[in-house]
Amino acid sequence: MRLTRRFRSAALAAAGVLGTTSLLLLASCTVKRGPFLVSLNRAPPTPHVSAPAARASPFPPALQVQVLVLHLPLGACSNNPGVWKLLRPVANADATTALLAANGFRAGLAPFTAWKTIAQLLNRPGATHQRIYCQLSAIHPVTLTARANVRREIVAWRGLDGGLTVRTYQDCDNVFLLAAHVRPDSSETIVQLEPAVDLGTVAFQRGPAALGVVAGVQPLQRVFTTMRIDAAIPPHYFLLLAPAAARRSALSLAARFLTQTRRVPQRETVLVFVPVGPGGP
Repeated sequence: MRLTRRFRSAALAAAGVLGTTSLLLLASCTVKRGPFLVSLNRAPPTPHVSAPAARASPFPPALQVQVLVLHLPLGACSNNPGVWKLLRPVANADATTALLAANGFRAGLAPFTAWKTIAQLLNRPGATHQRIYCQLSAIHPVTLTARANVRREIVAWRGLDGGLTVRTYQDCDNVFLLAAHVRPDSSETIVQLEPAVDLGTVAFQRGPAALGVVAGVQPLQRVFTTMRIDAAIPPHYFLLLAPAAARRSALSLAARFLTQTRRVPQRETVLVFVPVGPGGP
């Protein structure tokens, strides 16, 4: 799975709305590969630039989020009770948590002090990782591509009523829409994450009497808004997102986004989100 193809055009590919106060614009992003037994709070060097005091901004302050993309043997995290003992549940509403579990997603929070133990449990033969630094500001969400260039796929998901929906998509990407901001009254970082199927772009043109933009191109996405993860990450904590019980439902949303069961050996992807700007370490 790749998580890098759409970062350069994130402003266009992320037109879906996650909330007026938490939309982000990607300013810069770098990728590093290698073993993931590393410190979570290491940020890339930023040169110091002297500048006059800035005026107060009505938008949440810019922040930097580090994303670790772990590619592991299937079950290394999802079926590892030792890892989940060190993670506490994300404080979503009970209904949302149950819905995420029904669609194969599992998320948890843990302090940096637990990372060394978790990394040792996950660092099995064949495991690889990418480290991505994203400078964010309060304008647009970032599109993270979990599975790119899907020719055809069948996706099954359960809604709020428990009903099962099955859809077929062609020529698409499976993505996550990532947004984050710092809570003004505390040092917590609020992270919002939504799965979506990116179907490319569509051209539009309005009549001559229309106001505003009358023609252009906009992304076409199927956003699963009912499965949004809202996580309040305290300082020196990280958020981990993984598939759960992917072997039981190969068509589930999490299985389509975070596993590769048709390749040999079978793989799963785990995403680790670490705030390293305001509200981070």
